[in-house]
Amino acid sequence: MKTVLRDFWRKQDGVVAPLVAMLLVFGLFVGILALVLDLGHMHHVKSELHKAADACALRGARAFFPDTLPEDLVAPIPPDRNRAVAQAIDTITRNLSDFQRLSDLPARDVVVGIWDFEQGTWQSLAAWDDTTWLTLSQTMYGKPWGPGVGVVTRREGDLNRGPVPMTLATAPGINIEEMPANALAVAALSGVGGFTEGFGTFPIALNIRKVDLENSTITLSPDNQDWGGWTSLDGTSPNASLLKKYISKTKPTPEVEAGDDIGLQNGVACTAVKEFVDELLKKGKNNYCENGPCVTEIDKGVYEVDDPNDPVELWFPGVREIKFNQSAEVASGFLAEVIRVYDADSKYPDPDNPNKTLQCTITIKIKRGVAPLPGGGVYLGLLSLEPKLVK
Repeated sequence: MKTVLRDFWRKQDGVVAPLVAMLLVFGLFVGILALVLDLGHMHHVKSELHKAADACALRGARAFFPDTLPEDLVAPIPPDRNRAVAQAIDTITRNLSDFQRLSDLPARDVVVGIWDFEQGTWQSLAAWDDTTWLTLSQTMYGKPWGPGVGVVTRREGDLNRGPVPMTLATAPGINIEEMPANALAVAALSGVGGFTEGFGTFPIALNIRKVDLENSTITLSPDNQDWGGWTSLDGTSPNASLLKKYISKTKPTPEVEAGDDIGLQNGVACTAVKEFVDELLKKGKNNYCENGPCVTEIDKGVYEVDDPNDPVELWFPGVREIKFNQSAEVASGFLAEVIRVYDADSKYPDPDNPNKTLQCTITIKIKRGVAPLPGGGVYLGLLSLEPKLVK
């Protein structure tokens, strides 16, 4: 009996193969688990790099202009490319990866240029100064373009402690010791996209195809369909009573954003222009400049507005329409300084048509600069200070 039992325990025929199979399956399971865990770690690291890239790009785009700008419109200064790059690089140290601060963002990984919001591509990668920015801004006019900053954050080579080390994926059969990771982000500034309720938007829409920065002083006659037309600033049809209420501010102007539909209408609307003249005279106290803009009647029915310390600046929605007897989509907005106003009594000759006189019209000068207003519109001489992530 003892011999039988001893032989039973000693006999191992056929046992090795199942054990090997079980070990192989177990090893494969451990390897897959290791790979899953390390890939999860990689996903987390890439998410951290994306957040860092977003932060650097946003900060860089905002840094085109100084942080200490007043809370209103400022002088037309060009974007500061060097400051944008420096601030983007500085921001990397405020971000973490694997519980440690990132430290490396080489200048070669920061790209500055003009971003096309519609096409999702760079239009120009040329560096600029005061002179070249003027040319670039004229090229941008009426287009959904704006200065942007692109950033690539990396953990590879010797950057930011190098590639991401693997832990379980280093097991035999997998043997992955480390993996590089990177992320890309682009942020850019766009034209002002709209105006808040009660902002005082003037109820005339301008055709962005006609107005440009090279000839920024125009005489606006809303009866001239290719320049502009009266607008209700909402989807309703304009009427003289509504326009006068907007101008006198007895009715707050509605919120206007790029993409909104507004009602347009041709016509001189002389009563609305007269209301505007009356408001100017009230502010200027009949050419007394201390408490308001200077308003001088230089000819019968012709008023010149001139006070460099307190210019009369108006907001105009911009549209792409050339006919102003319909509704149109707001593309962006203009800021313009009023130069002259011609009311119904004006006998001033029209320089474009000597047989006519300028009546119920306004001469304005389109202004350039930046504004602490929401972005999202095409560039019409005014950039929003609000950077947007575009990639």
